[in-house]
Amino acid sequence: MVFWLSGIAAKGQELYLRSYTPAPYIGQNKITCSFEDASGLMHLGTKGAVYRFDGVYYQAIPLPDSLQTESVNSIFVTGDILYAGLSNGILLQMAYLQSLDFAVLCSIGAPVTDVITDAAGRCWLSSYGRGIMVIGTDGTVMPVEPPENEAGLYVYDLESDYSGNVWAGTDAGLFRYRMNGERITTMSIDDPKLPDQIIKALELDEHNRLWIGFQEGGVCHYLVDEEQYDCSGTASQSLPDITSLCYQAGELWIGLAFGGLYSMSPQNGRLTRYENQAIPRRIIALGQSLLGGLWIIGSEEILYSPGRQILFYGKQTGNDNDKNDIQALIQDNKSFVWYATEQGLFRFHPEHPETLQAAEWFNPTAQGKTYFTCLYEDKQGYLWAGTFDRGVMRMSPDRSTVQFFDESNGLTNNNVLRIDGYDNNLWFATLGGVSAAKTETGGKVVFADAGLHPDFNQAYYYTVFVDSKRRIWLGTDGNGPQLIENGQHLAGLFPELNDKVVYSITEDQEGRIWMAVPDDGLYCLIEDSLRRIGVEDGLVSAQITALSPTKSNYLMVSGYEGIDLVNIYTFAVMGHYRSYGINDLKPDLNALFCNEAGDCYAGSQRGIIRLSNVGELANRKPIMHLSEHNVNLSPVNASVGGKFKNSENHHVMRYTAIWYPAPEDVFYRLRMQGLDTSWQLTRDHEAVYPSLNPGNYYWEAEASLNRNFIQSDGIGVAFSIEKPLWQQWWMWLLVLIAVALLVYWMFRIRIEKLRLVELQKQKQAEFDYLLLRNQVNPHFLFNSFGTLISVIENDKQQAVAYVEKLSDYFRNLLQYRDQQLISLTEELRLLETYIFLQQQRYGANLNIQVDIHQNYMISLIPPMSLQMLAENAVKHNRITKTSPLLISISVSDGSLKISNNIQLRQSPEKSTGLGLQNITDRYRLIIGREVMVQNTGNEFIVRLPIIFSHDNKSTDR
Repeated sequence: MVFWLSGIAAKGQELYLRSYTPAPYIGQNKITCSFEDASGLMHLGTKGAVYRFDGVYYQAIPLPDSLQTESVNSIFVTGDILYAGLSNGILLQMAYLQSLDFAVLCSIGAPVTDVITDAAGRCWLSSYGRGIMVIGTDGTVMPVEPPENEAGLYVYDLESDYSGNVWAGTDAGLFRYRMNGERITTMSIDDPKLPDQIIKALELDEHNRLWIGFQEGGVCHYLVDEEQYDCSGTASQSLPDITSLCYQAGELWIGLAFGGLYSMSPQNGRLTRYENQAIPRRIIALGQSLLGGLWIIGSEEILYSPGRQILFYGKQTGNDNDKNDIQALIQDNKSFVWYATEQGLFRFHPEHPETLQAAEWFNPTAQGKTYFTCLYEDKQGYLWAGTFDRGVMRMSPDRSTVQFFDESNGLTNNNVLRIDGYDNNLWFATLGGVSAAKTETGGKVVFADAGLHPDFNQAYYYTVFVDSKRRIWLGTDGNGPQLIENGQHLAGLFPELNDKVVYSITEDQEGRIWMAVPDDGLYCLIEDSLRRIGVEDGLVSAQITALSPTKSNYLMVSGYEGIDLVNIYTFAVMGHYRSYGINDLKPDLNALFCNEAGDCYAGSQRGIIRLSNVGELANRKPIMHLSEHNVNLSPVNASVGGKFKNSENHHVMRYTAIWYPAPEDVFYRLRMQGLDTSWQLTRDHEAVYPSLNPGNYYWEAEASLNRNFIQSDGIGVAFSIEKPLWQQWWMWLLVLIAVALLVYWMFRIRIEKLRLVELQKQKQAEFDYLLLRNQVNPHFLFNSFGTLISVIENDKQQAVAYVEKLSDYFRNLLQYRDQQLISLTEELRLLETYIFLQQQRYGANLNIQVDIHQNYMISLIPPMSLQMLAENAVKHNRITKTSPLLISISVSDGSLKISNNIQLRQSPEKSTGLGLQNITDRYRLIIGREVMVQNTGNEFIVRLPIIFSHDNKSTDR
């Protein structure tokens, strides 16, 4: 017997691609750029317009009429603003989802190439010829200082990192920009080893690596944290004219101007080219989707793909006429995927599928082909393959030799349907019963009859499975599941099963047993009872052929119509059939395998499908979006709802679920609370509610890929419709009377409260005023009489004048004592009299300077305020010929400023501080504003609020 592997040319891995045909008016103008916003809506730029796309409908947002001939070079959405940069250098903005009208923000004189935000939320824009600019919070545009190399003004792409840096790819290489306060620093990131200076595309990944796409030098990356380049991966450096980069699901995607689509593994630099005919040769843009997929945009093509998380391995036999049914598959410990078709046994490495190897055995006694039914790798690395009519084959760990075992070696039957085992023990399910085998030292295999043989009433065994407790589970063709535990064979288990045929048995992470029953769905053994999951729970089909646990919280279920992922804790079902081209599989019983790395392989009549990171795939779900809420055929704010008149009772809700892989697979359920008693299942995108009765309503909608709507995304709008005035007039009359009485009662209470508050304020003001008068007048009289005595002794005529002024002062004081406010003119007269009296004592050593515009002379002021402040200045400061005191009064910064120079007395008069406090309290009571007091060390300043008649609280009331 000779075993060898031969190379066969085969098709490589293919992406699932969903192609969207652009609307006719888009196709005429070509797509120039794209952007997916934070809600999952895709935006496409063309000449003369931006188009918003939700997977079903295109919504046109036209440019202003004067700009219809310009192309949209870049689109960016941040917060509630949509920016569009045009080919003529104009930057437009629009209130996002609230308007369809663009407004011109600025014009920079060169084509706008990109718009982004940095880590602090600031907007940056780049141009081809005018460098980079920053958009301020007020909408102003601030140019950034240009780099020394003029070629650095020609910018292709911008990218921001997590540290606040903004990176620019230019004709002069890579530049870094950073905002430091109000200043922006620019740094050229040079390296003589770079393969090219023209950088066309940038992309930052989750590891803070900045990937760089060159015009001629392929791809490198810059380690932001280490501040150094890494261009060690040479595989990608042969790629010319890169237009776009996208980091998605751990893979770097590369779009070329004239070479199509590539992906590169950042771990090992492996480069993969995708040659699907749907992929445009010229890639305009690549982008990661909120749904976890990849956008591939050409000038006339819109493609969506889940990326390398779902890969298809098609015809793998080298002969296009051969059938492609996968009968069994497994991945061995060297990562090779082995699978069987009617043409034989094959293997390939999933990362290098372009070279396929076929296993061939030349046995002179063999007649015809060998049909393989199942594959299994034991703990020693032997690869076992069950066959129809030729027993079982074992391949050595190094795959250099092979052995066949059949009935002559002790195998119960030569038709083997399933193999499983633990340690050195193996179990075989066959058409003739169950066999056991043990691998002894040296690799010798000893078979034993398990004593389980089908009789007239018992069909054959489909499957055998060894669980973590080393119990042997058996699936039969008509007698339900059976169990071998502690050497005892148990049959007749679970009589409640509707179908006694069991195709597949497996165990999840929690140790629970799962069984697939054809035409009846899936069963899970929880303690001693069974839980059924059927089509009504979300399964794609009840015809399940294979089960496999995954490394995540999901069980993979392969059936005739596709693949389901079932959460082992919540039992929620996520279908992945048509959404990713996984439909009409018709898989065999042993064509499903999940490895320790988390990759799952499913075989079907269409080839092999690989799903990676199934936990993340299972959590993907459609995103609901309410696109329009029409009332009486006129749009209203879609998300706010509101209160509508009785005549505004015709409501139309237009909605869609963003599910780009396959929008047609989405189920919706709708309910109008206040109208519907239950959910309404539909696949429409419009709900019409004509002639709604008055009342409160809450419209809600949910989307799901199946009919169970577990953990589905939903939206809702609350609104109400008023009753007409003629309905229930007596109720309205009673309500109006009650409201009138309530308003009258509340008004009376408020008036009474205001009266009491004003009375309290008045009493407090009167008290404060009396307190001020009592504290000021005696002190002033004492000083005045002392001055009078001095004047009488020296100049009796001057004494008479002094007494007359003193009389005028007290006459004015009596005149104003009952007034809360007097004009500034009157207050200055009081102050003038007071200063005259004091100057009789201090002479020219006491000066006052008044600089007030005539417009402020009609303002109001509490009486004696200026006199009190002047008296404080006299009381606390030296007034001598060598140290004169200057009191200044002016209007500054909207207030009346009273200041004096500070020259404190060595033995100052005792002060209570009540005078200044009295002024402060009176201003607070009268107008509710504060007096500002400031001591600079050289100058003492008091700022009094300027009061006009409308500022007075008592006047307002």
